[in-house]
Amino acid sequence: KGGASRVLGRELDRSAMNFSFGDLIETEVFFAPVIAWQDASHVLALVTDRGRCIPHRFGLDGTVAALAGGDIVASSMAAAGDAVAVIATDRGRPGEVYAVEDGALRPLTSDGSRWLRPYRRDPEPVDVPHPDGHEVGAWLLPAGRGRRGPLVLQIHGGPHGSHSPTPWLEMVALAGAGIHVLYANPRGSAGYGEKFTGAIHGAWGEDDDSDLMRAVDWAIEQGLADPKRIGVMGLSYGGYMTNWLLGHHPGRFAAGVSENPVTDWIGMFGGSDMTDLFGERFVGIGTLPDGLREFLKRSPWVDIHRNHAPLLLLQSENDMRCPPAQTELVFAILRSLGRPVEMVRYPGEPHGMLGVGRPDRRVDRLQRIVGWFERHLRA
Repeated sequence: KGGASRVLGRELDRSAMNFSFGDLIETEVFFAPVIAWQDASHVLALVTDRGRCIPHRFGLDGTVAALAGGDIVASSMAAAGDAVAVIATDRGRPGEVYAVEDGALRPLTSDGSRWLRPYRRDPEPVDVPHPDGHEVGAWLLPAGRGRRGPLVLQIHGGPHGSHSPTPWLEMVALAGAGIHVLYANPRGSAGYGEKFTGAIHGAWGEDDDSDLMRAVDWAIEQGLADPKRIGVMGLSYGGYMTNWLLGHHPGRFAAGVSENPVTDWIGMFGGSDMTDLFGERFVGIGTLPDGLREFLKRSPWVDIHRNHAPLLLLQSENDMRCPPAQTELVFAILRSLGRPVEMVRYPGEPHGMLGVGRPDRRVDRLQRIVGWFERHLRA
């Protein structure tokens, strides 16, 4: 009114967009507008909350109401009068178009669900207690009931992304191959409040490391994971943490897959298309010598020589977010030390190849991931 802005839903300490992604979630509309006017007195928005993304109504009178519930991830929304529709996933079901009615979602399409039906798996939500007093929200995609065996820890990107009740296809494929998958939202993840999300600013690899390793310890304590057959994988920030954990916890993991990772902060500051993010949010290089020392301290390549676990590196050649040199540095170090490491480069592909890449390359990616962990975790 009068050109001034006004905060709606101040008490809802969450992000007003979808921060969960994966190849079953509609990736092409990631970061698309998710706010719409319903009428002259109400605004609709998607809100990320503990891995879910739920449509909400915000009244100009200060009221806030969720329009649906459950283990859903809505990635796009449209409204016309009282009619509201979203593209969403429901647990292990791929993205479909739904009408939002009476506090629930009514499916309008079934195309995505039809092809995945024979392979669909719904993850089990778990809350892992942490000694610092909080719980680490996570999901388990078991390969079988009550069976101790190999397990892969899968780490999301971002760092301010989030995992959700909807698994990624590699998780479904790994579980189908007899490998448990555990995926968690460590500190730094979106959807748990501003303090939780900002906890790792300036300190990547500290609180997030602690949360992820606590999730691994929990899986061992529960009798799910064989401590000698645990793998770790991730893309982007997930690749960063994969390399970080391998270098900082040598011997804890039997194999890793790192995809389009961050490994060298100095190279990222000069070579990534998001230099402003790394300069302002990560360390803030006001005093250059101190900044350089911090960049080195937080760069996984510095400690990767401590890793002896077989590592598969996947890199998209047209990735401007995490350029190929980030992967090549770790590959060169491990190869020079005679460690088991392989690198695969996908020509012409962007950072998010898993969701928008050429179909045959996405299939190749899945086959390589499953084959790598079958080879190194099933022995």
